Amino acid sequence: MRERRPPPTEATGAPARPRRRAASASAHAGPAWGGRGRGDGERLPVFSGPKLNAEAEPEFDKHPDCLGPFAAYKSTPVFKRLDATYCGFEAPFTVFAEFKPPCKCSQLEYRQFIRGHITRDPDGDAEDRGDLLSKLPLGRLWQSYQEDGDTSDTPSKYGYRGNPAVERDTLVDHYLNAKGDADQANGCKYEGVDTPWARFASKPGELWDITLEFHGDILRDGRAIARRFWTPIQGRFSAP
Repeated sequence: MRERRPPPTEATGAPARPRRRAASASAHAGPAWGGRGRGDGERLPVFSGPKLNAEAEPEFDKHPDCLGPFAAYKSTPVFKRLDATYCGFEAPFTVFAEFKPPCKCSQLEYRQFIRGHITRDPDGDAEDRGDLLSKLPLGRLWQSYQEDGDTSDTPSKYGYRGNPAVERDTLVDHYLNAKGDADQANGCKYEGVDTPWARFASKPGELWDITLEFHGDILRDGRAIARRFWTPIQGRFSAP
């Protein structure tokens, strides 16, 4: 049986923290490395770590017509050595949006965008390793936004109502009806679970500067009416 979305919190009207399997520590037993991460490499053990709930900041109208709660929930990113040769990182998050009258829910869709940088030895050679996210639609990570996606997966981009519903441990991209069943054409709730990741050869003590920034848009008849920003990983990390 599919797990139902928890009710809104009384204080904010926003949804309580999602309880999807992929948004919890227990979900990290699954093979995220071969899924929605946009990175290269073999499937490797997925990291476990503490989780942190965080909502993104709004842009556009504060309360646009036809849109209820719309939020992103970040988990704590993890940077870790995988074996004697490789290190890696992952930065999971969940997105939730709910649509309401006077629109028909079929008029509203979700889109996701990414930008950032991955730099090896930022105080020395400053090698750009945006190529580690080679499965992005533009073939690598850039410092300007591009529509997010994974060209090795189906669907390759997220939020399109014409796509089939996807419900995996570390990949969720679907619209739901009032019963909590997948309804891509007319569902009034959107849920997405994502786990950006990469793995790379690195010597102990080598420094990495990593930032991934996202924004999610809600489109009404193809025009953006709301936007949320979040940064699931940002910082300098020393290879263990």
